Amino acid sequence: MHFLRKYCTANGRSLPSINPEALEAMARYHWPGNVRELEHVVERLVILVEGDRIDPVHVSAAMFRSDAAMTSILPKNSEELKALKKQIRESSIQEVEKMFIEEALRRNDWNVSRAARDVDMQRSNFQALMKKYNITRPPQTA
Repeated sequence: MHFLRKYCTANGRSLPSINPEALEAMARYHWPGNVRELEHVVERLVILVEGDRIDPVHVSAAMFRSDAAMTSILPKNSEELKALKKQIRESSIQEVEKMFIEEALRRNDWNVSRAARDVDMQRSNFQALMKKYNITRPPQTA
């Protein structure tokens, strides 16, 4: 919870709830990288999760789909498998979209018009993705 609060604050996010199964998956993992690995996984979770809840699929993605993490979220039937596949696809698409927009902005010194032109998008569509992922210019350092 310490790392979750730390990275939510740093990213201007509200604290998400944690699905008990997601917490259990993290508790069962052997954490070969110890506290640093845990901290990095929690940071990735804050970045990866767009909604207000951390689910097992998010934990799995944040831990790079290790065997231990995948075992903890294996579906029990074909309907659960379909739902999990859909959730993974949507989560992956969202992660790529967010990174795509942020990288375009960084390359163009956070100039939205230039970034939109750079990636061959209409400015309004580019701004819609920025809004969708709550992307704002980071504070300037002096």
